[in-house]
Order: sequence, then C-alpha cells, then structure tokens
Amino acid sequence: MPDHFDVFLSHNSRDKPAVIALAKRLKAQGLKVWLDAWELRPGHPWQEALEQIIETAKTAAVLVGGDGFGPWHNLEIRGCLSEFAEKGKMVIPVLLPSCPVEAPKLPFFLKQLTWVDLRDGKEEEGLHRLIWGITGEKTKEMDGDPDNFPNEFENIRSIAIDKTLGSAIDKAVSIGLNILCAPFHRPFQYIGMPIAAAAKVVGCTSNDVGNIIIDSDQAHMLLEAEGNFISYVDIQLKQTAPCSQTREFDSEPILGALSINPSELELVRTKTHYHIYYDHKRKLKVSVACCYEDSALSVGFSSKYYGM
Repeated sequence: MPDHFDVFLSHNSRDKPAVIALAKRLKAQGLKVWLDAWELRPGHPWQEALEQIIETAKTAAVLVGGDGFGPWHNLEIRGCLSEFAEKGKMVIPVLLPSCPVEAPKLPFFLKQLTWVDLRDGKEEEGLHRLIWGITGEKTKEMDGDPDNFPNEFENIRSIAIDKTLGSAIDKAVSIGLNILCAPFHRPFQYIGMPIAAAAKVVGCTSNDVGNIIIDSDQAHMLLEAEGNFISYVDIQLKQTAPCSQTREFDSEPILGALSINPSELELVRTKTHYHIYYDHKRKLKVSVACCYEDSALSVGFSSKYYGM
C-alpha cells in the first residue's frame, strides 16, 4: 500500500461502472485513487481496510447515484467517514450523473458540506471542482469566468435529508457527544453473535464466563454471554456523566451518537431515569437509562425481554 492516497471513493456497489469511470479520470490527472476494486485484496478484512483508509487517504469522496446508499456504503459513512472528518480531513459529497433530483435520503452530516454535482451535463465542470476539493488547487480550466463553476449549494436544496436520524445526530453534536465508530457503532449487531465471532469483530478476548468488555475514553461496552452467544449488550457513554436519576433527559441524541435512527424504534415507556423502546424489526428491547446517581447514560439491548 502506498504511503498515502489522494482520495478514497466511497460508493454503492450498484454504481460501480460510473465510479470506475470517474476513478480513471481522476487517475489520469495524476491522483492516487483508493477504489475497492483496485486496492481491496480478496480475503482481506474490510474493517481493517477501513482503518487503513482513515490513516492513508488525504480526502474522501462520497458518491451518490440513483440507488442511494447500500449497506456497506452506510457503514463507511456512519463509521469510517465520520472518523475521517473528526481528523480534519476533507469529505466531499458528489452527485453522480444517475442521481435524480429527488435523491434518496442522505446522512445528516453531509448536508452541511459543499457538494459537487456531476448531473445534467455538468460532468466536466464537476470533475474540475472535485479535483479542486481533493488537491486544494484550481485547475487551469477554472481560471475563466467564475459563473461557469457555480457553487453547488443551491442545487442541493432539493435533495431529501434523513431528518429523523439527522436530528438525532445533530442533537448529539450540539451537546458535545461524539458519533461513535466501530466497535461501538450500532451495538445491537452483536446480539445473537457467537462469542468467538464477537470477540474477533471487536478485537478483544472474552473472560472466564464468556463476557466481552471493551473500554475507551468515550465508551464502556459489555457484551454479555448466555451459553455460546451474546444475549445482552450494554454501552455507557462516558461523556454524559454525571447524570441524575431525578433529572429528565433526551434519549434521542444518545441514540444518535450510536447512529441509531429513532424512527426505527417504538417508545413504549418513559420515566425520569429511563426510556424503553422496542425495535420490532430486530425484536429487541432497547433501554436508555441513568442506572444510578452521577453515572453515565447507558443503552441496553436485549432480545430476552422484547415485548415485556
């Protein structure tokens, strides 16, 4: 792997032909491009590749086509690219020619960025704007009339934004919460996972009873085992401490910090010190709580008590 790449192309696999065409044009301009089809060796762990991208790529381009975001595309955006932005590196959203005016819903943090538009015959000017974003230098083609290269902010207003998840993330950011990346990202994913598989994913070993504990400056997470499988997950967001059991709190930014869309959940019970949700799609009970005075807020996930 080279010491660095100029740009990482994050995209939905369904847009691969258009993405490869764009990557070739960028490469022809002398840029080092990280594209999975070119750089991801078969059998290489994808999570490890994302971690390498964060360290080796100078910028990232989020490419949006007609099919919006696929599962892995969403994972890159919620995890890798949010950490990418936290490191002060440039993230450039790009509308591919296939992206319609009424585009699929987009993650909130992309809304605040200046976009590059390759639609409606704007491929050439869009390409030069993208190169400018990647390198920080305008191409010679941009030296003429500035009206030929308008700001794309006005053109993006018609794009639909995922306001529900977006508002949760917005609230998290507004109260100083970081949007957590792997292994704390969407922690319900560990429910039902074999202990050995979960340990491999999070990069930690299980203790004598099969439980796995992951600790960082931002969060403390317990993966509790029952038999050979993870049956309960609890994650404490350290930045929320100290909390009080007698003070109301808003659970939406807590869910947002874990990249969980509140619209996917049904709020079924609330008290001053806890909120209970049901995730009907995954058949999980989700609790956001202040478990004791001066503690951090925690989020618990369990399939055992779903519906109770």
